[in-house]
Amino acid sequence: MKSSEQTDLEHLALSGEVARQLAHDFSNFLYTLLLRIDTWEGAPKPQAPDWQRLKEDARQISQMLHEWSRFHNRVLPGEPTDIDLNQLIRQVLSQFPSGNMPGVERTAALSVQSARIRRHALDVKHLVLLLLEEIVQRCQISEWMNPRIAIQTETTQQGAVVRMVVSHDSGADGHRELAEECPPFLVRTACDSLALRLDAKIRRDAGTHGGFTIVVELPHLPG
Repeated sequence: MKSSEQTDLEHLALSGEVARQLAHDFSNFLYTLLLRIDTWEGAPKPQAPDWQRLKEDARQISQMLHEWSRFHNRVLPGEPTDIDLNQLIRQVLSQFPSGNMPGVERTAALSVQSARIRRHALDVKHLVLLLLEEIVQRCQISEWMNPRIAIQTETTQQGAVVRMVVSHDSGADGHRELAEECPPFLVRTACDSLALRLDAKIRRDAGTHGGFTIVVELPHLPG
């Protein structure tokens, strides 16, 4: 019969492989989503996004992240987990052809401005995915809107803070369109939905010219 130590080592090796697959799937999902909400200059308008397929992809990836996070916490209770979110986002952005993101700087389309987040890495990845899923689905962000979505993360003594800033690159007219498509009550609905699924404080802050910011305060995990 295998010892507990041997079993745990096997589990750790498996979890590393699962983590790499999750990063790959998560990267592909973000790339697909960004590609479909971006408007390509001088190119034919892309086909309508298959939102149902994206939603199903998001659900499956969310479930995998949840299962692996739960497993990891059981195997290594209290141990920090380091995942370089910047590297993951750079991997997503690197798949775009250089110069083909009009109105959106490569690093501003989706940026995580924190080198590493300890203990919260998986939760923040999951949270970013959920934010994108909820905002895109409930606020009906479409590819012709060409929104700028920036995600910033930071750690505090109380836990982690994630800010998702949604704005528009086309001046006041573009911001007005964005505000009309993403009215406060829809954003609040998305926040409320997330609050029910996560142990987090979520609020909407008004942005400039009709943009908005969603702030999520994620408390420290026990242990």
